[in-house]
Amino acid sequence: MERFNLNYSKKNIPIPSRDEYKLLLTAKTESLFKRMRWKALQFQGKLPPSDKVTYGFRSKRCPPIVKELRKFEEDLMNIIKNIEFREVNNDFQNKMRDDIRQIKQCGKVVVPADKSTNLYKMDKSVYEKHLTNGITKDYKKSNQVKVDTIDKEAYNIANKLCLDDRMQRLQTSEAYITVKDNKDGFPANPSFRLINPSKTDIGKVSKVILDKINKELLSKTKVNQWKSTKGTKSNGLKTFPTKGDVHLCNLI
Repeated sequence: MERFNLNYSKKNIPIPSRDEYKLLLTAKTESLFKRMRWKALQFQGKLPPSDKVTYGFRSKRCPPIVKELRKFEEDLMNIIKNIEFREVNNDFQNKMRDDIRQIKQCGKVVVPADKSTNLYKMDKSVYEKHLTNGITKDYKKSNQVKVDTIDKEAYNIANKLCLDDRMQRLQTSEAYITVKDNKDGFPANPSFRLINPSKTDIGKVSKVILDKINKELLSKTKVNQWKSTKGTKSNGLKTFPTKGDVHLCNLI
């Protein structure tokens, strides 16, 4: 396992190819049109009043064309069709492009650290071994019948909430691991965190309900609750990191 660092934030966005840029720009513009149409229809009073709780899920339906916006939409799409590009020579963008090329050509799997900006190169076999160990430690093999059962239960809940036209079925996504390089024994005895991105949309409903209950409890009990280290600092507290993920807080 070889450690390296990019020495800049991984949130920086490299310049995409021209085709990719046009594709993303068109998709975002169409999304803008949909939101503007819904807002225009609401302003014109053409949408029926509704007290439906959507829990943050947006409608999948396409709004009808609003004639007052037609000219604006045509002009904006013409700008995208006639967009022109120019060559840009930027040292930082060139460095990111070189780093991306080196990562793709290294022939190894690049694994991010759990709580730092470090990156680690691993052989594919080593990565798959640690990934398999992480999965088999907490999960057991199932079948499609179980997935169908989960989808059916989720559909029944979504149907009762009248959100079956907004939610999606369980999306199968590949799990991955991150390196816990802040733990004792690293790197002689490395440990990893397993990330399972495959979740149902029902979890979002549960979170909204629990957040609402928690907010009501806090308002009635007047109890302080800090959800992050940043929150404790904004309330005049000092944080002292301890082993693991626990933080002790003392008043100044």
